[in-house]
Amino acid sequence: MISTVARMAAALKLFKPLGYRAFCGPFAYSATQSVAHWNVGNCTQRRGQDPPEHSSLHHPAKKVEKTCNTSSPRRILTSSSALPSLEFSRASASKSSTLKPGSPRVVKIDEEDVEVFDSFEDPRVFLQLRPEYQFHSYNRSEPCQPLSVSEGELILHKVTIYQDNLQPQTITDYLCKLSSVAAEQRPVLLSNAHFALLCQLSVKNIQLFDAPDLINILKAFVSLGIPHSHSMLDVYETRFCHKVWEMSLDQLLLAADLWRNLGRRVPRFFEIFFSYLNLHWKDLSLSQLIHLIYIIGESRQVPQELMQKLESLILKYIDFINLEEAGTICLGFFKSSSTLSEFVMRKIGDLACADMQRLSSYALVNILKMFRFTHVDHMNFMKQFGQIAPQRIPSLGVQGVMHLTLACSALRILDEGVMNAVAASLPPRVAYCRSKDVAKILWSFGTLNYKPPNTEEFYSSLINEVHRKMPEFNRYPEHLLTCLLGLAFSEYFPVELINFALSPGFIRIAQKRK
Repeated sequence: MISTVARMAAALKLFKPLGYRAFCGPFAYSATQSVAHWNVGNCTQRRGQDPPEHSSLHHPAKKVEKTCNTSSPRRILTSSSALPSLEFSRASASKSSTLKPGSPRVVKIDEEDVEVFDSFEDPRVFLQLRPEYQFHSYNRSEPCQPLSVSEGELILHKVTIYQDNLQPQTITDYLCKLSSVAAEQRPVLLSNAHFALLCQLSVKNIQLFDAPDLINILKAFVSLGIPHSHSMLDVYETRFCHKVWEMSLDQLLLAADLWRNLGRRVPRFFEIFFSYLNLHWKDLSLSQLIHLIYIIGESRQVPQELMQKLESLILKYIDFINLEEAGTICLGFFKSSSTLSEFVMRKIGDLACADMQRLSSYALVNILKMFRFTHVDHMNFMKQFGQIAPQRIPSLGVQGVMHLTLACSALRILDEGVMNAVAASLPPRVAYCRSKDVAKILWSFGTLNYKPPNTEEFYSSLINEVHRKMPEFNRYPEHLLTCLLGLAFSEYFPVELINFALSPGFIRIAQKRK
């Protein structure tokens, strides 16, 4: 029978990234801990989760750099007489630099490009507006003490030598220290057999960690870019589930925020967390409430009974909520398909109207989403919106423009200045539209029965884009049907598109989608 150690050695050899020589010293651990095999480069993606390239950051458009930079020479974890098993060369590090599992994908972009939308960081802007948020949220840019290469090598050596005697607090301390290695060292660390052993020891001792230890380990995993699909995290989610009733509100929110930063969905944890909140919701402070609503929106799961309780807290704090937080409230309720009463929506509208010039375009779009969802027509809000929107639309991404247009359509409010600004801004950048954006913009203009001054240019560009988006309609056939309905309302009948929509093949696709 193949021993547990031999299986582990084989697993590491099989899955180590090209260019690395990973050596696994003999160590014993329970077969039940085999869930922690360090298969970083070949983790199975779970249904409903984001693609692996977004596993630690959900914002591929921008590069985010950690503020701490090591002052030590930029060398790779190398072999030495003291540490003969750490054989990583400069060449292997160079090769491995292209393989960064769980780390953010970096894309060079023009920062002035209005189409750039950071789907992870942009919704988190509100966290910078009150000092209280630091107690229950994770900040990637938080300064940290950099760990030198020699210090990292020493820690990994100690793990191997003292593996049978490491205390839980020491394991936590080692993981936290290693999480501050320089960015270029992380791929080397994640493929290191000694680091794999440290992670296995953390799983083996997980019953001995208290809540602060678990949170600190989760922080370390976020910093290192551990892939969200790694099986080791199943064990951690289970342990957090067992700890919910022992944790404070700040700790629970921080844990939820860290899972969000990892890009991992944890429905079991949230189910217990929400049960806890049903009993303790009155204890939520203003910052805790806003942060919770953000987390609920991102997780897309929540019992409606709890949302009704949170609505009463919104009313309690309404006079102290700032404009960005109002946008966060609306986005959280919108994403979780939770409604707000007309009374609360009018209060939010009044808050926005009091200083709409200072309302960010992001918050403006989110508030409009909720007005559309609740069908509340706050006329003073829409009047002021009509005054500021034409100037802002050219600097909005097309997705934001779509939401503004759709809100006007859903609320049956025709503001020619807004619609003209939309029509003028779209033709030069129609290629940035998704099929959904094209469909909803055409629907909005059609249902409002409005033709802008540049009607021919506007409709010509959108119809051409519909033709270019044909491959997408095989996946989202409803978008093509929405496009055609919007065009028909505006008296446009593109024969080729209509014939395609009525073809037996497309009808089969649409029926399957339904």
